[in-house]
Amino acid sequence: MKRTTLVIILLAILVVSCLVFTACGEPEHTCSFGEWTVIEKATCTEAGLKVRVCECGESQTEIIPAGHSYTPVVKAPTCTEQGFTTHTCQCGDSYVDAYVDALGHDEIEHVAQVPTCNEIGWDAYVTCSRCDYSTYSEIVKTDHNFQESDTCENCGQNIADVAVDCFDMSATEDDNIKCYVIPRQDDKCDAYIKGTGVMKDYYYYNGSEYNLPFIQKAYTIAAAYISNGVTTIGNWTFYYCRNLTSISMPDNVTTIGHAAFAFCDSLISVTIGDSVTTIGDAAFAYCDSLTSITIPDSVTTIGSYTFCNCDSLTSITIPDSVTTIGSYAFYDCDSLTSITIPDSVTTIGSQAFRYCDSFTDVYYTGTEEQWNNITIDDYNSDLNNATIHFNYTGEEN
Repeated sequence: MKRTTLVIILLAILVVSCLVFTACGEPEHTCSFGEWTVIEKATCTEAGLKVRVCECGESQTEIIPAGHSYTPVVKAPTCTEQGFTTHTCQCGDSYVDAYVDALGHDEIEHVAQVPTCNEIGWDAYVTCSRCDYSTYSEIVKTDHNFQESDTCENCGQNIADVAVDCFDMSATEDDNIKCYVIPRQDDKCDAYIKGTGVMKDYYYYNGSEYNLPFIQKAYTIAAAYISNGVTTIGNWTFYYCRNLTSISMPDNVTTIGHAAFAFCDSLISVTIGDSVTTIGDAAFAYCDSLTSITIPDSVTTIGSYTFCNCDSLTSITIPDSVTTIGSYAFYDCDSLTSITIPDSVTTIGSQAFRYCDSFTDVYYTGTEEQWNNITIDDYNSDLNNATIHFNYTGEEN
């Protein structure tokens, strides 16, 4: 409607102008038109209209064509994505053209680096010069290893230079035993007991103070290594080292002291060297994770409380050399199902097998008469109620 009215007005102006020129009888002239005036703007989909007028009054009109006005935006290609140009009109219409393939990574090779105790390492990897692409994978630092000498096998450093603590463990002036506490990459520590001779005895409480070597220190001892020159592991040495999972015990150790590994409830298995003759009372008491232990033929006595409350211990073999199983030796070992006892045993102490609720079988190497001659003290009903397999030769267990 609006456009129709505009056209009628313009035609009227044109007719009037012609009448004026005719009436005056003036000669024809060449019009000099002024600037175009937009009467209606064109849009992307509809045409517009413009007009210009001569000084004589004559006017001209012209249609402004409809059409989009696109602005191009170029996206350059990257290593992994193609490039292209997007053309966008203010009305929202757009289209994409001028596609360019992705560049691909411009790879730079990097050589591998072996980790040390002081520096991280990595495998061979590549990076890209144009983007952050990388195949880098870090290898954590190695732990120090002083098992064979005082020089680390991995980095060459001396044990004294990397220890967070070093203290004397010698029993006498004639002994030369030191303990070095070495940090590991997992925020735990290893204990290296170096030297020769007899390790000193510690006491939970000696009447005036607690002097345990590790429990009063802020170390998390996860593994312990004892050098070949050490012959005795002192009383209470590793008491309450709750993160201790392994112990390297040399063959020439003859004595494991009282409560030496008590409450080491992460200790899983222990092999006792063939030179050990004495295992102190409560040496492995409350080692909740202990599932197996090898006792050599050199041991003659299983002391009192030696394995009490070892909740994960399921079976054990007593060697032929043992004559006495002390009181409370396996007290409250509630997973213990069987035990092999040699005919050398003459005495089983009070409550040695009390609260062994899973206990079912005893494999005895002697005769029934020999078994009946063993002195079995009070509160051993779980042992007495078990099935006794006499004349055991090692084929049934």
